[in-house]
Amino acid sequence: MNAVQARKRIALDGAIMNEKIRETVARHQDLGSVSSPASAVTALPESDPLMANLLEDDGLLNMMEAEGTLIVSGDIDLHQAPEFRARAETFIQDNAQPRMDLSQVPFLDSAGLAALLSLSRTAKAQDKSLRLIVTGSPRRVLRITGIDRVLILED
Repeated sequence: MNAVQARKRIALDGAIMNEKIRETVARHQDLGSVSSPASAVTALPESDPLMANLLEDDGLLNMMEAEGTLIVSGDIDLHQAPEFRARAETFIQDNAQPRMDLSQVPFLDSAGLAALLSLSRTAKAQDKSLRLIVTGSPRRVLRITGIDRVLILED
C-alpha cells in the first residue's frame, strides 16, 4: 500500500467510524435512551459497550463541514494527524477559499504541526490561502514555534 492509498484508507476508516457513531446515537434516540446527540455522550457508555470504548478517548477526532469551514474537534496528535491531513486535503481541494476552525482542538503535537504546515503547502500549490481559527493551547504552540508567522490565523 502506497502513501496515497494509506491516506485514502485512513480517511475512509474515519468516515466509517463517524457514521457508526451517528447511527448509534440515532438508534439510542429512537429507543428513548438519549434525548439529543449531546446527551448521548453521558448516556451511551451505560447502554452500548462499543460506544463506551469509542468515547473513552476524550481526544476522539471529529470533523464536519459547515458553511465552507471544516470544523475540527479533538486532539491532533501522532495518532490522529494522518486522518486529519487526509480529510483536510480533500476539503482544501473541494473549496475555493478553505477555512478550518480548530477552536475545539485542545491538543496539538508535532505531528499536528507538521500536518498544518503540509496543508498550508497543499493550499499554496493550488493557489489558495488556508485560513485557520485557532485558540488556547494550540495557538500558543503555534506562537512559540513561530509557525503562526507562516500560517494565516483568524481571531
